[in-house]
Amino acid sequence: MTVSSLVPLETRSKPVQKRSQERIDQILAAAGDLLASAPTEQITTTFIAERAGIPVSSVYRYFPNVFSIYNSLFETVSADQVDRIIAIVEGVDALPQWRARFLAVVQYLRRSIDEHPFHRPLLKAIFAHPELDGAKERMCNSISAVIADRWRRGEDGFSGADPDIVATITMRIFLSVEAYLVNENDPAVRDQYFEQLVINLESYLSKYLSDDPRS
Repeated sequence: MTVSSLVPLETRSKPVQKRSQERIDQILAAAGDLLASAPTEQITTTFIAERAGIPVSSVYRYFPNVFSIYNSLFETVSADQVDRIIAIVEGVDALPQWRARFLAVVQYLRRSIDEHPFHRPLLKAIFAHPELDGAKERMCNSISAVIADRWRRGEDGFSGADPDIVATITMRIFLSVEAYLVNENDPAVRDQYFEQLVINLESYLSKYLSDDPRS
C-alpha cells in the first residue's frame, strides 16, 4: 500500500450550492497565491485560511489536508491542458508531421506552466511528495493516453513498441525536467534545457514514428 493511498486527497464534501463552490474556489486561489510567493514547506492549511480570510475550519470542511488542496488545484489546471493537447494532437490538417505536433504539445505545456505563477512550484511539490503521487500519475497518464490513443490507431506511422509505454516515458521525462527547473530563474538557462530536452525526446520518438507526412 502506498502513502498516497493512505492520505485522502479528495474534497471532504461535494459542493452542491453556489456558496460552497465559491468557498472552494477561494481556498484554491489562496493556495495558488501562496505557492507563487512562499516556500512550499511553509504552506499549511492555517496559512491558506489566513490568506483566504476565512476560518481554518472552513478549509477542513472541504479539504482534509494541504495535499488535497494541491491535488484539486493541480487537477483544475490539468483538465484544461488535456483539452488543448487533444486539439493539437488531432490537428493533422494544421500540422501534418508528427515532429511539428510534438513540438507544439511541449511548447504549449511549457507556456501553460509558465503562465500560471503557482504552476511550477506546484509541479515541484507534486514530484517531491509521495502523498501527491496520485495527482502526478493522473496528469501523466491523461496526457499520455491522448497521445497513445492516436498511435494505437496506427497514426504517425507508429510501430515497434507499446504506444502506452512510449507515450508515458516521453511525458515522464518532460515533466521531470520541468519540475527540476522550478528554482531556475534565468529564462535563458530554461531555454537551453528545453532545447536539449526537445532534441533528445525527438530522437527517442523517431525510433517509432514515421517522418512521412502522409503517415
